[in-house]
Amino acid sequence: MGNQKGMTLIEILISLGLLVIFGALTVIYLPNYRVGQDLDFDAKNIVAVLRDAQQRSITQDSITAGSVEQWGVHFENPSNTTGFYQAFRGTSYPGTIITYNILKPGIEFADPATGASTDIFFQTISGIPVIASSSVKIRIKNDPTKLKTITVNAYGAIRYY
Repeated sequence: MGNQKGMTLIEILISLGLLVIFGALTVIYLPNYRVGQDLDFDAKNIVAVLRDAQQRSITQDSITAGSVEQWGVHFENPSNTTGFYQAFRGTSYPGTIITYNILKPGIEFADPATGASTDIFFQTISGIPVIASSSVKIRIKNDPTKLKTITVNAYGAIRYY
């Protein structure tokens, strides 16, 4: 019985068992990973929309015949549908809506609260927020401990963590 080549039945069964375990772990944890990526994507997109509105306020994009207009972002958390946010131009919402964004499935606003809304306006020329410091919070619906906070500080710096 010298030198035999090949795999035994036990070796094959152990390999298949490990593949089944790894496959099951992937199926269990992949959806949670995806929703976490959606949370990060929405936070980055909110920051981009805020920065765009701030930049348009500084450069006075779309000035109409001698008027100076503010730019802002409206965040709404309706109780019966998915939360959304809109960049707009004007001294109050709705003004002229420029962009409309809906939060991804599985993501919701923590602040503003359900049924509420908030606006962040930027001063013309300087881009500093009209209200000294503002923030918006988004979270995963099924895991409210996973949260992203987007802030605009008194100097106009926009960041998320």
